[in-house]
Amino acid sequence: MIILDSKNSQRISPQSNNNNQFYSITPRNIIQNLHSIAKTLRVGRQEDSHEFLLYMLDALEKSSKLFKQSSLNSFISNSSDSSDNLIQKIFGGKLISSVTCSKCKKSSNKIDNFLDVSLQISNVDTLEKSFENFCKPEYLVGNNKFHCEICKTKNDSIKRFQFEKCIF
Repeated sequence: MIILDSKNSQRISPQSNNNNQFYSITPRNIIQNLHSIAKTLRVGRQEDSHEFLLYMLDALEKSSKLFKQSSLNSFISNSSDSSDNLIQKIFGGKLISSVTCSKCKKSSNKIDNFLDVSLQISNVDTLEKSFENFCKPEYLVGNNKFHCEICKTKNDSIKRFQFEKCIF
């Protein structure tokens, strides 16, 4: 289980804001317990921040499962989709992948939870354009034809991604 508390963290840099004091804390517990977050993380070794975030979210997700029987249970598991959990609800989204057969027009849809999305950022001016490119239809033809369950053959098809639920 991941323990992130301020009791064992060193408080530094007091700042005040409208009669409230805020402190920055050193991440001593995180550093001392990197192995609990991911076996591959090591102190002093350069790591990718995105990779660390995904390992951290995964570790937090595993830790949250330990509290399923606690008073947080209704918040953690109260959803229409039993695969949702606290971390997924806070940081995640749902991505619909659909493939439509060009012959019978039948669509095959799959919904996946996600915590991150890999976007191409080269040759685009805005983040919105990157998302548009990500969701742009892909034509499955030639060797990439899709096997349609209705037609029982491989046919030209159109594949699309659509965000059903996201935090942005």
